Amino acid sequence: MRVHARLRKAACLKWKQGNVAFKNSAARYGLFSKILHWVNALLIISLVGLGCYMVGLTYYDRWYNATLAWHKSLGLTALGLALLMIGWQWYNPPPGPLATMQHWERWAAGVMRGALANSLSEAIGAPLA
Repeated sequence: MRVHARLRKAACLKWKQGNVAFKNSAARYGLFSKILHWVNALLIISLVGLGCYMVGLTYYDRWYNATLAWHKSLGLTALGLALLMIGWQWYNPPPGPLATMQHWERWAAGVMRGALANSLSEAIGAPLA
């Protein structure tokens, strides 16, 4: 209990001192970027769980239509947040790579960023096709 109280007090102190930045800096991500990231991550994880549950449903199950509606609305919300994240990164660029990163780590980060951009473009294009 004491550790939790100390952490909360330290977080409040940082907030009062202005150490919590809303926008990205050259060295760190800002508060808005972190919130967007984690909310979208939780949405995607919940979509995967909901999708796994939906696989076992048949058309005549009681929850079939409700889970389909939830999956659509949560998926569109996640897509909207992803587009908002892209717009935010265009407006407020993310910090550069760490100086301690090796060449292969930077390369792998670039490959992963490209794969995520490709999957996002497919998520946008698939409903339009």
